[in-house]
Amino acid sequence: MGKKLVAGHTGFILKKRPKKYPITKPQEIMRQIVRECGVRKGMSKAELQKAMKECIGPKMREYYDKR
Repeated sequence: MGKKLVAGHTGFILKKRPKKYPITKPQEIMRQIVRECGVRKGMSKAELQKAMKECIGPKMREYYDKR
């Protein structure tokens, strides 16, 4: 009938999707830097580590040193 849930009860789960929330300034800055550095979903770990070390890290330091 239904799937087994917690404590052996069966039934259905109804829930709403989370609502959108406004992006904060630090999130927007990080999003922009990540786009510039070419980080994308599905990158290999090695590619991501290289991007973090050579691109994202220096750009974040540059941004926060200007403040």
